[in-house]
Amino acid sequence: MPITQCVQSKQPYMIPNENAQYLLEKYYLDNASNETPEQLIRRVAKVLASTEIKNGGHRATLYWEETFYSLLSNMDFLPGSPFLLNAGKNSGQLASCHCIPVSSEENNYMASLEIAKSVQINGSGTAFNFSKLPSASNNNVSKSEAPVIQLLYKFSRVLGSFLQGGIRIGCNTAILSAHHPDIREFIQAKTDKQVLNNFYLTVSLTDLFMNSLLKKETYPLFDPISGQETGKIAAGDIFNAIVEASWNNGDPGVIFQDTIDASNPIPSLGQLEAVSGCGEQLMMEGECCFLGSINLVNMVHQNQLEVAEINWGKLKRTVCIALRLLDNAIDISTYASPEIEHVTKLGRKVGLGIMGLADLLYLLDIPYNSKKAMETTEQILKYIKKCAYFYSNHLGDQKGTCPVYQDGSQNTNRRNASITTIAPTGTISTIAGCSAGIEPAFRLVYLRRLADGKELLEVNPHFVNNIIREKLNVSLILRQLLSGKPLQEIGGVPEHIKKVFVTAQDISPEWHLNIQHSAQKHIDNAVSKTVNLDNNASRAEIRQIYLKAYKLGLKGITVYRDMSRENQPLVCSGEGLDLLNRWLKDKGF
Repeated sequence: MPITQCVQSKQPYMIPNENAQYLLEKYYLDNASNETPEQLIRRVAKVLASTEIKNGGHRATLYWEETFYSLLSNMDFLPGSPFLLNAGKNSGQLASCHCIPVSSEENNYMASLEIAKSVQINGSGTAFNFSKLPSASNNNVSKSEAPVIQLLYKFSRVLGSFLQGGIRIGCNTAILSAHHPDIREFIQAKTDKQVLNNFYLTVSLTDLFMNSLLKKETYPLFDPISGQETGKIAAGDIFNAIVEASWNNGDPGVIFQDTIDASNPIPSLGQLEAVSGCGEQLMMEGECCFLGSINLVNMVHQNQLEVAEINWGKLKRTVCIALRLLDNAIDISTYASPEIEHVTKLGRKVGLGIMGLADLLYLLDIPYNSKKAMETTEQILKYIKKCAYFYSNHLGDQKGTCPVYQDGSQNTNRRNASITTIAPTGTISTIAGCSAGIEPAFRLVYLRRLADGKELLEVNPHFVNNIIREKLNVSLILRQLLSGKPLQEIGGVPEHIKKVFVTAQDISPEWHLNIQHSAQKHIDNAVSKTVNLDNNASRAEIRQIYLKAYKLGLKGITVYRDMSRENQPLVCSGEGLDLLNRWLKDKGF
C-alpha cells in the first residue's frame, strides 16, 4: 500500500457543540497560554509527526504533520485523552492504561504503587491483577486479613488522593482469578457503594470454572504462592455472588481468561494478565496501551441517489493514517519505567477502534436491534482489520517489524502485534460530537453529569433532523423524552422513526450481546461493552447475560442496572428542562 494520500484541511477545527467546547476548555486546552482548540490539534499533530524525520527527513515530517492535522481537525479520528492532555506538554505520557505488576511483598507493592501514582498523575489509567497475592488462609498471613482486600483499599485510598492528569477521578481496574481463595471477599468488596469508587472490579473466569458451573459442580481454589489446591467450592455459589454484586452496583464485570489466552498474539512473552479500565485492551504485566477511535459518522456520504452509504475509500485512508499516528506514539511517548517501555515496544500493540456506531446506524436507517445492524458492524470491522493489517505490514517494511516478530517465527512483517480494539470513548466521542464506541445511544435526550458538578445536555442531532423533516413538534417531543418517556409511547411519531431511533432502554440484552459478538469477530483485543438494563431487571436476567456471553465466545462483559448507583453520570430527568429550554431557544424552536 502506498503512503496514504494527504487531504489537507482548509478550514480550522469547528467545535461540534457546547459540550465539546466545555470539555476542551475545562480539561485539555493549555489555558495558561490561551491555547485554542485549533492550536491543540496542531500541537498533537506536530508531536506525533516528529518521529517521521528518522525515515523521510524534514519534508516527511511536515507532510505527516499536515496529514495528522487534517485527520484530527476534521474529527475523522481522535486518539485517547492522554494524547490531548500531554502531547507536546506536561509529562509527554500518551498511553491510556498501564498494567502494573503487584505482589504482597511490601517493597514490591510499594514500588508498584509509586509507579501507579506516576502513571495517574500524568494522565493515564492503571490495571492490577491481584491473583498472585497470598490468601488470608496462607500460613504466613494473619487469619483475619485478606491481602487482596487490604491492598485494594490501600491502592484506592492513595490513588484517590489526586486527580488523574489533574482533571478527573482515576480509572483503575483490579482483577482477581475465580480460583483465588479470597474470591468471595473480592466480589463483595463494593457492597458499600461509597467505597472503591475509583476502581472497577473484574473477576477472571476460566473454562474450568464455567464448565463446573454448567454441570452444577464444585471447582478448585489454588494457593497463589504454592500453586497447591486449597479446597473446592460450588461454582454456582460464586457465580451467584457475582450476579448479586453486579445487580447491586454494576461491579464486578467478568472476563473469560481462556478465551483471552487463545487470542494472545505473542504467548512466548507471557500471559495476558489484565484488561484496561473498561475492558477493551488486553495487556501483559508491565505493558501499556495507546488508543484511538475512528468517527464512523464521518465515514458516511450521500451517493448519486442521495442515499446515505459508507464511504469505503475514506474509511481505508482514515485507518491507515490513524494507525501510523498510533504507532508513532509508541516511540514518542514517555514511560513510567524502563521496564514498561521495554515490554510495550516488544510487541508495539495499539488499540485502533471506532466510535459513533449508533449514529452511523441512524444515518443508514438501520435499527440497532436488527440483523442488518449485526451485518453492518461486522462488515465495517472486518474491513478495518484488513486495511490495518495491510498497512501495518507496510509500516513494517518502511520502519521495521515489531521486535517480537523479527525472528521470522510468525511469518508476518507486521509492525504491530495487535491492532484493533473497541474502547468506550466517553470523552473523545463527546468532543467529536458522536455516540460512544459501539454502544447504543443512552437516550435521544439526556443529561451528562460530570464529576465537577456540571450538567451537560445531550440531544441527538440525527433524531432532531428527522423529526424536523416530518414537521413534528420538536419542543414537545424533546421535553417528553427528557422527562423519561420512551419514544415508543409518544403519539404522532411515525413508526419508521420509532423503529430506527431505538436507545439503550429499548434494546434487549440479547441484541446488546449480538452486536458485541459481531464486533468481537474482527477485534484483536477486546470490546468495551455494557449491557444496560432497566432498574427492575432481575438477577436471573443478569445470570443469563453472563452465560450467553460465555457461549458466544466473548472475552468479557459488564452489565449495569439503571440507577443502581446514586451518582449515575447519564440520566433522563426533568431537572434538565431549563437546559433544554435554553437549547430550544438557541436553535430557534
